[in-house]
Amino acid sequence: MWRAAWRLTDNVIPDNLSVRKNRLYRLVTLSLLLFVTTALAGCTTGTSVTESETEAQVPVEEPVTAPEPEPEPVVELPSEDSQVWTARWLIDRPVFVMMDNHAGARPQSGLKEALFVYEMLAEGNITRYMAVFTGTGDYEVGPIRSARPYFINRALEYDGLYVHVGGSPQAFSDLSKLKVADIDGLSAGRNIFWRRSHKKIPHNMYSTLNAVRKDADRKKFRVEPEFDIPVYAKTAAPPSVDQASSVKLVYRQGSSGYVSGYLYDEALKAYGRQVNGAPHVDELDKSPLMVTNIIIQTVRTKTLDNEGRLVMDDVGTGQGWYMSMGARIPIQWEKADRRAQTIYKTEEGTAIELNPGVTWIQVVPQWLEPVWNEGA
Repeated sequence: MWRAAWRLTDNVIPDNLSVRKNRLYRLVTLSLLLFVTTALAGCTTGTSVTESETEAQVPVEEPVTAPEPEPEPVVELPSEDSQVWTARWLIDRPVFVMMDNHAGARPQSGLKEALFVYEMLAEGNITRYMAVFTGTGDYEVGPIRSARPYFINRALEYDGLYVHVGGSPQAFSDLSKLKVADIDGLSAGRNIFWRRSHKKIPHNMYSTLNAVRKDADRKKFRVEPEFDIPVYAKTAAPPSVDQASSVKLVYRQGSSGYVSGYLYDEALKAYGRQVNGAPHVDELDKSPLMVTNIIIQTVRTKTLDNEGRLVMDDVGTGQGWYMSMGARIPIQWEKADRRAQTIYKTEEGTAIELNPGVTWIQVVPQWLEPVWNEGA
């Protein structure tokens, strides 16, 4: 029985145990698989976070681009002509000489040596010149005529020695009141001023720069100049593309008229000056006057007395033109007071730089309209 029972039990229980074992094996196997899967997933996630943290902690070096070197600044040096004309103003106090422009005084002597020349009305629509010189010289300048207040204003701009023979009542008053360094032919000796016989009085008074400076020394006038010199362009260039091959300024018509003109010479890059339609020559050697810069300045004028003397509103602001090298631009001018320099500007407000060379300043009344490009 015992053996039989064992066998029975052996026959039954083993079968149940086998089933249980199989179930247990499967359960254990699934558990192991789940554990391994979870562990692997955990390891994978941990590795990913660590790498992300590592990547965040270790910056990636960007390639460094070397900065491009700064270009060397281009320094434009003044041309030799610019330096020469600038240097001419630095010699000593300039000499401003009043010059006759009556028909009986033409041609004038010494104009070709001037740096600046002004032409302005005197009386009766006749004009007078004022030439500006520096340095010394024994060549004659003249004929020399009388002073006017608005010419004095221009001499004050450049601290000039003002040379004249007599003057209007207002001019004498201004010379005294403004303490102008003037040299008057009515009071200086005959070794300073003299009359020439080839022209009639009063159109024949002459002097030289040497004689003028001698009298300035006698009067103990200061020698060193005290003013702002004109600014010359480093390189000559036309002011615009607006053509100005010629201009004519009619102050007064007639056989003994006062018509000033300029004709451009492309070969010389300068204007030939004309008087009443003929070339303006210098009495010294009959050479034609050539001009690099022309400033036309419009001012208001008013007749002062029965003699026809004028008041010119040259203190303030106004308009005009600048011509050079066959071209022109409209300009504005301003003068703060009688001693202040007249400043010429473009319409945009930039101060004009003159091309190196002779400059003529044509001061015209408001009624005078320039005639462009129709000959001179």
